Amino acid sequence: MYHSVLLFLSFIAFSSFSILKDNFLIEANITGLPDGSKVILYETDTQKLVDSATVRNNTFVLTGFSNTEPKSYVLQVMDDKINQFTFMYFSNEEIKINGNISDLPNNLTIEGSEHNSVKSKLDKLTQPYKTKKFDAEQEMRKIYEEGKWNDSIKNIYLGAGGVLEQITNEERAVEKQFIKENSNTYYCLYLMYLYKAHSYTDSE
Repeated sequence: MYHSVLLFLSFIAFSSFSILKDNFLIEANITGLPDGSKVILYETDTQKLVDSATVRNNTFVLTGFSNTEPKSYVLQVMDDKINQFTFMYFSNEEIKINGNISDLPNNLTIEGSEHNSVKSKLDKLTQPYKTKKFDAEQEMRKIYEEGKWNDSIKNIYLGAGGVLEQITNEERAVEKQFIKENSNTYYCLYLMYLYKAHSYTDSE
């Protein structure tokens, strides 16, 4: 009888491990999220819904099938006042998300995924250029609202070699260098797959 119980418990433990290793788990604590906010997780490339949850006491949990090969996901948080998207890249990992509602969408602390950590490093390197681009767009909006927009100003911002193109080129240079230095990671291979058709040549 004793041996039968041990065998049964071993089978349960093995089955639980098998289930866990083919699934991801996301546990989040984001202060300031209103109770009842909807959270959905879907695959970036296919838009396939993976899981959803409702925020309770600033927390939510998401889980689903995932094998050892990571994928890109979109985490969307929404209610009557907010609609924010955070991109993530992970496989069958246990992930912790912490932060404040003001950290959405790009400044949450995401731990537990070696794949998403690579993405986070690149995000930090490219964030200054995203900020520059946002500031330039705000400048354009202000000029337009003041009625000062004309073809000359348009060319300064949007023309060939203009402000936005320069920022984009600077950001892309940083990104390319990062990919070259981390080409053995899943995330950088994924980026090369996405961008090669319109951004990179075979020699790059």
